[in-house]
Amino acid sequence: MSLMDRLYLALASGLGTGFSPLMPGTVGSLLAIAIMVVWFPAGLVGQLALVIGTFFLGVFVSHRVSRRLGDKDPSLVVIDEVAGQFLAMVAVPISTTNLLVAFILFRLFDIWKPGPVRRLEPIPNGWGIMLDDMAAGLLANLVLQALLWGNLL
Repeated sequence: MSLMDRLYLALASGLGTGFSPLMPGTVGSLLAIAIMVVWFPAGLVGQLALVIGTFFLGVFVSHRVSRRLGDKDPSLVVIDEVAGQFLAMVAVPISTTNLLVAFILFRLFDIWKPGPVRRLEPIPNGWGIMLDDMAAGLLANLVLQALLWGNLL
């Protein structure tokens, strides 16, 4: 395996969290929360930069890794969960409660994959890997924003 392939694998696997023997996607989401605690106080522009940058990086590296492994959506690729979890918290104040609710909502939508989320999976070349988790992150964000707006959190 070349040095570049190793770099792609490290990034696609969420710095190795995707190699977790139990629930690699959940472990990848936990990595995202750790990053958010440091990065998200930078404000909305910083949050959006992180989401967009992670998304496009994820399309590239997940495509490379999935092609190398011969698997359309390998479970060790968790950069999609990282990006989706980031999106779940965009424009949401950082607090333990908000992080926990965003985590639960994102994992619920990512695992359940309601209607339009599931339809994004078959899109080829890394796009489907990333887009279904971005849709799950968007749904989680919308529900979380509604809960905050209604003073339910």
